[in-house]
Amino acid sequence: MHYICRYILKKMKKYKTIILASISIYSQLCYSQDDWTIFPAENNIDSNLVEINNNDSIVKLLDFNNNKYGHISIAKSSKIDSLISNLDKENYIIGYTVQIEVSKQTKLIQDARIKFIKKFPKKPIFDEYIAPNTFLYGGVFYDKNDAYAFQNIISKFFSNTIVIKKEVELPSISGL
Repeated sequence: MHYICRYILKKMKKYKTIILASISIYSQLCYSQDDWTIFPAENNIDSNLVEINNNDSIVKLLDFNNNKYGHISIAKSSKIDSLISNLDKENYIIGYTVQIEVSKQTKLIQDARIKFIKKFPKKPIFDEYIAPNTFLYGGVFYDKNDAYAFQNIISKFFSNTIVIKKEVELPSISGL
């Protein structure tokens, strides 16, 4: 047994030098454990491996300081002009209002109108006669939620109020 161990140690001495030499050569060819996360510096990049073609670049620099003016051309159908002219003739949009009272008796409508004007002097009020009834409306709203909020406020003073979808006049734009 002793002779066998000696024989193995002699053989290992021969291979020991070969193994150490191969390890040292391998370590010179490879990065160390600390360098694997570091991107190589620009001077270490082989220029033959990487070709940069500036003509094929996707990135284009924008020059916002030039004094050139652009040009816009609009291609539209003639139907758009006729639609705009028809819309100019119409002076109303679909909006909402709160129905305050419905009655055949003009005295009830007049009393409700006076009561509404006293409570809400800045809100518009109008009536509409559709035979045989007269409908009294208060407020003009372009949003359904605003109409419901107003209905909630006036329901303390008037019973049976409801929000109605109605054609309302376009809002006036000041300064034009």
